[in-house]
Amino acid sequence: MIILKLPIPPSINKYYGTKNDKSKFLLDEVKLFRWETLIEVKKLKIKPLNGSVQLRILFVFKDKRKHDVDNRIKSLQDALQIAGLFADDVQVNNSNLAKMYKKSDKSYVLVRVDNSQNIINEDWIND
Repeated sequence: MIILKLPIPPSINKYYGTKNDKSKFLLDEVKLFRWETLIEVKKLKIKPLNGSVQLRILFVFKDKRKHDVDNRIKSLQDALQIAGLFADDVQVNNSNLAKMYKKSDKSYVLVRVDNSQNIINEDWIND
């Protein structure tokens, strides 16, 4: 079991910018999130996970504005793959997604990553 606390990932709707020649580029917010994710994953000093994995994702927002979390999953999975947590996001065969509100200075996301057979225990959601 691996648990990460990360900043809120950028929306896939705000993933790319478009140049005058219509070519696309990654926005700075995406690059920053990828960098922050890389730093957190490297702290774990682990090898990439093999086989199927499950993600349990809890978005914790500091306010009760409307937050559409579905379109943030792809950027989270991409960042975890680029950081070396797993070789390919095709390994993710199950994702559980939830959100909650909590008075806090910052919003964040908790991500629990398991090999698929280790998905029963719920004691990982500690703040």
